[in-house]
Amino acid sequence: MNKSNKNKISVVIPVLDFPKTLPKILIAINNQIYRPREIVIVCSGNHQGLKEFLKNNKFRITLNVIYVSKAYPGKARNIGGQLVKSYWIAFLDSKTLPNHDWLKTYLDFSVKKKSDVVIGVTKFIPKNKFQKLYNYCSYGRIFYETVPGTMIKTKVFKNQIPFPINYKVGEDRLWKENLNNSSLKSYKPKKHSIEYIGLPSSYIETVKKYYFSSLNTYYKTDTKLNIFMSAFLIFYITLLPRWNYLIEGWKNVYLFIPHISKIITASILVFYVLHIGYRKKYNIDHDSILSYLLKYITLISMLFVALNWNDTFTNWNEDHIIFFPHVTKLYIIAIISLSIVNRGLIIPIKKKVDFKELMPFRWLYVGVLGASLDIVKLFGILHKLFLRLKSIIFI
Repeated sequence: MNKSNKNKISVVIPVLDFPKTLPKILIAINNQIYRPREIVIVCSGNHQGLKEFLKNNKFRITLNVIYVSKAYPGKARNIGGQLVKSYWIAFLDSKTLPNHDWLKTYLDFSVKKKSDVVIGVTKFIPKNKFQKLYNYCSYGRIFYETVPGTMIKTKVFKNQIPFPINYKVGEDRLWKENLNNSSLKSYKPKKHSIEYIGLPSSYIETVKKYYFSSLNTYYKTDTKLNIFMSAFLIFYITLLPRWNYLIEGWKNVYLFIPHISKIITASILVFYVLHIGYRKKYNIDHDSILSYLLKYITLISMLFVALNWNDTFTNWNEDHIIFFPHVTKLYIIAIISLSIVNRGLIIPIKKKVDFKELMPFRWLYVGVLGASLDIVKLFGILHKLFLRLKSIIFI
């Protein structure tokens, strides 16, 4: 293959309906220093808006549009990728705006680094006041490895590493894991070439995003064992503490378990410590349904410790050195406060948000927003657990 053919690039964009940001993305591709050979758009959902837009607008680059009834992002990228005949495929989505030198820069990287894949690097851009608060508690000012912006050899993509097709959210993480586990040579630039311009604009929109992302996302350890252990933990913390009440009046006293609530609390704390130790020992940095639930169940278990603190450790002796009045209220306030501080200060600073931007009170708004979204995510994960259990039991 001659050098000119090796420089040919096709850009593949999966879209749902007709996103309002898509025209800006197409214009940015049209204005690239090095223009692609073609743009392949795979449109699922309502096609009418895109058809009207393309009818009324002309581009210097060839546009190939494939209309499908329903396709998650991974499947849509695969459909578009299979039609590409250029040497390279570059991926975008409808909310990722490329820099004007994106393709030129990535072609240069592919030659200098002799890479099969050049990884997309994205910065998240807030526009309004709410988006800024949301960005502080989520993405911050660091850059992220993303599928949008990534450029890969077409032959390699088609034959070795297509996208998973059954996930609405998180298929990009699985694809990157497969990429990292392959023998392909990849390179990640130090600077971003992509800007994400589609952050949710309101709290309601963000809640919907978090809930449905939790419900539909991919978890690497979403195995049957993990699901059953998660369900057992919920049963363990909600029903077993009432075991002695449930058997009250039974003649078989051998079923009575003394100090059952203390046993359950202690065992959950031990399990949590062992789980954290296991993840650190084997360098497991991905989350799972079990990990999320265990964290919150441990906090609930500690609430039981707070409820019984003065009774167990001081026998309600108010003069005792470790007697704490209103200990349960103090525990709840401490958990809420620590959560807000973590989401409003610690996490944003770790993600390179300037401390001055969070002062004097903005960190509080950011923290409350982040903590509330964590609760929304928990309910989404519980819903996902229920659906997974249902699918496993009634398969």
